[in-house]
Amino acid sequence: MIEPLEIIGEKYEVTDRITKYTQKKIGGLDHYIPRNVKKSVSGEVRLRQINGENGDKYEVEAMINLPEKNTLIAKDQAPNIFAAVDIVQTKLLGQIRRYKTEHQQKPRRVQSFIKRFRRVE
Repeated sequence: MIEPLEIIGEKYEVTDRITKYTQKKIGGLDHYIPRNVKKSVSGEVRLRQINGENGDKYEVEAMINLPEKNTLIAKDQAPNIFAAVDIVQTKLLGQIRRYKTEHQQKPRRVQSFIKRFRRVE
């Protein structure tokens, strides 16, 4: 779990059920974060209720702070707070995967092994 995960309700009362669900979904993203980064990760989730013409909508904005001033931000709206959390989780997962591919270093053994089988055109 992303331990320092702060859940803030703006114009919305955060219940225990929502807190547990958000911690499970957004906090559970640490499984996808590289091991060397996990210790310095923190997160913040903001929940808002928006009164619109067609009824209430819920907006969820999540920020995950990674080392080297990298911040992953996802924001979405949905008619159900749980659906909004799920959508934001999916967006953050894609950003985490992109972060991993950009910052992943292959071991030298693997690089030299790959060079042997690279096609020469």
